[in-house]
Amino acid sequence: MGIECIKNCQWDVAKNALARNKNYGLLELVDKYKHEKNVNMEEVNAEMCAINGDFYESAQIYEKMGKLDKAIEIFTDLKQWEKAMN
Repeated sequence: MGIECIKNCQWDVAKNALARNKNYGLLELVDKYKHEKNVNMEEVNAEMCAINGDFYESAQIYEKMGKLDKAIEIFTDLKQWEKAMN
């Protein structure tokens, strides 16, 4: 429920659902975006994927957005140099 609320920018409902499930990573994400007026949902999705451990999908989203530095940063932080170069 919390993830669907994030996708629909229902920050307060998402926060309650995520707190109930003790999903602290996504709670931080909600806190980061809840006060922004123009939220880039592609970036939110990329961060959500990374928080949930889907680093490859997150990097692909960043690449589509033209943020190659963020895509490379994901894999260099994980010390996966070969994936960072691809």
